[in-house]
Amino acid sequence: MKKAHLISGIVLVAVIVTAVVIHFSTHLKDHTIKTDVTQNADTKVNITNYVPVASGTDIDSGATSINLSAGQTTSVACTATLTDNNSCTEISAADAVLYRTNIGGGATCSTDANNCYNVSCVISDCTGPTDTAALATCTFSVEYYADPTDPGSANAGTDWTCQITPTDGGGAGTADSKTIEMATTRGLDVTDEIDYGTLALAADTGATNQLVTIRNTGNEDMDPEISGTDMACTVGSIPVANLKYDQNDVTYASLSQTLAATAATYNLTLPQRTNGVVTDDVYWGLSMPTTGVGGSCTGQNTFTAVSGI
Repeated sequence: MKKAHLISGIVLVAVIVTAVVIHFSTHLKDHTIKTDVTQNADTKVNITNYVPVASGTDIDSGATSINLSAGQTTSVACTATLTDNNSCTEISAADAVLYRTNIGGGATCSTDANNCYNVSCVISDCTGPTDTAALATCTFSVEYYADPTDPGSANAGTDWTCQITPTDGGGAGTADSKTIEMATTRGLDVTDEIDYGTLALAADTGATNQLVTIRNTGNEDMDPEISGTDMACTVGSIPVANLKYDQNDVTYASLSQTLAATAATYNLTLPQRTNGVVTDDVYWGLSMPTTGVGGSCTGQNTFTAVSGI
């Protein structure tokens, strides 16, 4: 009987132990995590756009003034370094304005040949995506009548400014500028030849004057200084004082100015150009000596641009 109980007890213990083992095994199986030896995690960040910055603006390689060519356009080059810390390849454009510093609107001025020029620049020297700097070259064609600002000119109290502004996908960046003087330029253009035709001894041109048109090719109000020489003939010569001129188309006797070897300033209406070409006319006549000349005659009149009186 005791043996039977003992066997029963052993069996019970075995059953209990088995149950415990089974339960424990099941618990472990439910919480097992399978992992790989290596696992990747993606990384991500957005970089803030850095607006481009212009610096080191220069005008005509360090020039102190812009010197215009009479009657022509003059090329003026502004340069600047453009920096974009993201990459110089992101700089999409650069614009420049050259303007008289004190005009209304300043760097936002509207194009005007007297005082405001706007251009798009050429961008170069960007070597690739890892480079941050480029060069902007901005070339202006400045008219001969752009406002002067040097001492003694009408705008002596100011100067000219060149401003360069770079742009990228985020919009306009930080501009840079430099100032410079615009020099006064004086110039004129006149009719090449004054031909009085054929005249008899002791005759004059009467009411048949020769027209000389004078054009102001500078950037300030101008008058001409006029002088001349005797006309040398095949035989003899015609004195310079026999040539006369006037603003009015009148007879020889009424022409008010007598030509001389010494230059004299003649007051005409030749202001600085603002729109169309600026010209004024002078009428010329000649009287012949009564004796001592023959054949053909030639001489020379000289016109020199000076500040208007």
